[in-house]
Amino acid sequence: MGVKVKSHDVEKRGKNYFQVLIDNNDDTLFRELSGRDYGIDGIVEVFDKGIPTGKICYVQIKSTDIQIVPLKTFSDFVSCPGISESNLSYCKQDKIPIYLIYNSLKDKNSFYYYKLNGKEIIPDSRIRVPIVNRCEDDITSFLYEINSFYND
Repeated sequence: MGVKVKSHDVEKRGKNYFQVLIDNNDDTLFRELSGRDYGIDGIVEVFDKGIPTGKICYVQIKSTDIQIVPLKTFSDFVSCPGISESNLSYCKQDKIPIYLIYNSLKDKNSFYYYKLNGKEIIPDSRIRVPIVNRCEDDITSFLYEINSFYND
């Protein structure tokens, strides 16, 4: 018989919290990718008054069961777990935006986002995410980022 792993439970609950925040917005929908996890956990699809726009982004969700707090030495950032080298290959393309989503089970109404496309990221090293990239209940800034990728 298998053993339930705490990290898997945290990841699943974190995805669920993110999905609720995305799906509660009339202009977005979260589609979880099921099956084996190769780095992309889901797709966020953007709508305009219920009509599909064709704008999507991939998300990799990192979740924790502790409170996320700003760094002591760089208080304008939070520190997010890194991404494996194999998963970084997704970030080399520039056709679809890819966002790292970082959330805490202690605060299910918020998440941090960080665009990964075009960034030089050292595999498995922690990633500094600006605290201004925090959505709490309102995902307007995240939605703006996605739209900007396609409007540039």
